[in-house]
Amino acid sequence: MVKSAGRKKEEKWLTTLGDMDFEPVDMTSLVIVGNKTTYVQDGLMITPRGYTL
Repeated sequence: MVKSAGRKKEEKWLTTLGDMDFEPVDMTSLVIVGNKTTYVQDGLMITPRGYTL
């Protein structure tokens, strides 16, 4: 979840949809949803492309 991306008051947090607080979501928000292969590493959400680079 990113709110006000690129702005002075940018906020970001990582959560599951089941635990997500939808109260702060507004028109400046971006919600990124992973898939079954998505995992978290060092606080970052990673989804493998499915092929070797």
